[in-house]
Amino acid sequence: MYTSSIFIAEYVDFAMDKTWNMGDTFSLICDIDETIQEWTFGGSKINQTEDFIIDNNKLTVKNVRPAYGGIYICRGTTRSRLFRVVVQGRFNSKTKTIIWKQ
Repeated sequence: MYTSSIFIAEYVDFAMDKTWNMGDTFSLICDIDETIQEWTFGGSKINQTEDFIIDNNKLTVKNVRPAYGGIYICRGTTRSRLFRVVVQGRFNSKTKTIIWKQ
């Protein structure tokens, strides 16, 4: 049997789109006027690591890599805030590779 849980927020704010370069450090501030229950990235709960530091309503991401681009969500009891993070790169048409800015 397959079970899953679905989080339905009373309020979601889509106001935050951020662009960063590879190697940067950035912080996302969740100002939803509630205690933050969790931070997620790409649908999975973020656990504190060397690159992901959680301090209540603030998530700091260090040493940005291309894989760190995507959707971050902070969740309270009834409210959430969504952040879309883009990591910038440049496409080299000769080598058919992406050059990530540093």
